[in-house]
Amino acid sequence: MKKVCIGLAMAMAATMALGARIDTTGDGSWTNTPVVWSGGVPGAADTARVGHDVTLNTDSVIVDKLTVGRGTVGVLTISSGGNLIASNGVTIADTADGTLILNGGQMSVINGGLTLGADTEVGTLTLNTGSIDANTLAIGTDRNAPSTVNLFGGTFTVNNAAGLGIKNGGSVLNIQNDAQLILAGDALAAIDGFALTKILWADGSGMAGIGDSTWDNGSGSYLHAEFDGTNTTVWTNETIPEPATLGLVMMTATGLLVIRRRFML
Repeated sequence: MKKVCIGLAMAMAATMALGARIDTTGDGSWTNTPVVWSGGVPGAADTARVGHDVTLNTDSVIVDKLTVGRGTVGVLTISSGGNLIASNGVTIADTADGTLILNGGQMSVINGGLTLGADTEVGTLTLNTGSIDANTLAIGTDRNAPSTVNLFGGTFTVNNAAGLGIKNGGSVLNIQNDAQLILAGDALAAIDGFALTKILWADGSGMAGIGDSTWDNGSGSYLHAEFDGTNTTVWTNETIPEPATLGLVMMTATGLLVIRRRFML
């Protein structure tokens, strides 16, 4: 009997260590416990599942996993002063459409990636200002409706080499204004494969100058990618590349220009 009790206690302890799945029950601020969360504010061992319109303004929170769009449509808005850390992954759109918006603030995904979209559910991420970092960024799956990442400002950092994936044909990554995408390692070939089809850009006002590779969308805006030996930075601007610094110019299948910089010896 004593052994059975000890076994049950160990099993209960293990279950508690795994944390709980805590769902939203209404709209409101993340810390408004009676209205927003079914089982109290999620903690560091819990999975937070957002199926309502929730805001995180001035608080710093840590969860194990985050799902936005679970059961019903979910929207999570992180504003200036808000800071969310997810230890093991973020999913935008699981069993319902989901939207994540950053108007300032920060989000960090420590050990996992940030994934948008499921079967037919649409995930949308809009970074207006602030910062996001994750090991991987997967936009869409092979089965889902198109998902979208809008980088309209701030910085999105992908910490793993080859960590950017845009899988569904209708899913896109939009880069505008002064937003920057930073990818670990040499990601020039990956950006080249996505540019003009899965990466779109306009109204660039980012860093001046051109990168190792530059793409022209035909509307006066240029996408640049620069590998510094450690990371690849992607940005947009309206800087017309100087002819003296340009090497190979290639026409793409869409008729738009891809320009590669010639290094001067």
